[in-house]
Amino acid sequence: MIARGFSMIPPVISPQFEVFMPAFCRRLRQFLSFKSPPHLADLENSPKPICEAFGGTDKGLVRPTNQDALWYDADMGAFAVADGLGGHQSGEVASTLAIRQCHRVIAEAWSENRWIWPSSWGRMRLEPQDDLPPKILRHALWVAHRFLIRSMVAQPEWAGMGTTLTAAIISGQRLHIAHVGDSRLYLFRDGQLKQCTRDHSYLQFLIDAGLVRSEEARNHPARTRLLQSLGGKSMAIDHSLQVLQEGDRLLLCTDGLHHMVPNEALTLLMGQSNVSPNQLVHQLIQEANSQGGRDNIALIVVFLASGEAPRRQGPLP
Repeated sequence: MIARGFSMIPPVISPQFEVFMPAFCRRLRQFLSFKSPPHLADLENSPKPICEAFGGTDKGLVRPTNQDALWYDADMGAFAVADGLGGHQSGEVASTLAIRQCHRVIAEAWSENRWIWPSSWGRMRLEPQDDLPPKILRHALWVAHRFLIRSMVAQPEWAGMGTTLTAAIISGQRLHIAHVGDSRLYLFRDGQLKQCTRDHSYLQFLIDAGLVRSEEARNHPARTRLLQSLGGKSMAIDHSLQVLQEGDRLLLCTDGLHHMVPNEALTLLMGQSNVSPNQLVHQLIQEANSQGGRDNIALIVVFLASGEAPRRQGPLP
């Protein structure tokens, strides 16, 4: 009779057997000591994030349709923005589908105020030192990417569509970020604005090569040419981590904002006192449109409340 599973493997390994196959025995001992629950528990045991957030989108002054999309849940501490690309309104389809898939996957991983790895997603290899949120974000973006590809096969008129996607999860004092494309996440702290994502664009490549200066980027003809996108032939996810502090502010936005509004103006607006995320979102949209509004705009502003993370002195890392 064939034993089901591994219930027939003895818990004790013969010393004579271990002499000849030490590496195998070490792996077998680790396997026997592993207990898998229905859901792989979140290893961070993070507290419920305390933050205030607001998001908004606008088609700008030039484009006939809005191909940007966003989703956020302040209680969950999860945020995402997307900028679709493709003709015949397929860019709008791409960003909407990607955001919906990202939302669905992240929501599945949030249970009883903690992050989990649902058993329906399959087994996951996770080392003790690993954090769960980056794995969830990566899974969400890959699910969205594959969904777009299947959608283009099912609907040939959507062929060539794609989207950027920048998503983030606040877990305890840590901000986990995953992104593809040139939608950005900024961290504002103590009067400084830090760009936490690096654009996957041809313009960024030229800047890194020293062929274009940063001050020339806003009006450069290659500013909208992407090297990576969800649904595209090339898709690679970048991950980053920031340690949060009390009073931090976050800005997730598409290029309709950061291409139109200079960093100096973004810094001044993000640093205002006595302003709410709602008010700030409307001010930023108004500023982008006052600079020409050449593209769609989507953004989320997050204020980290006092007491969420211990205050530490010093500049941005």
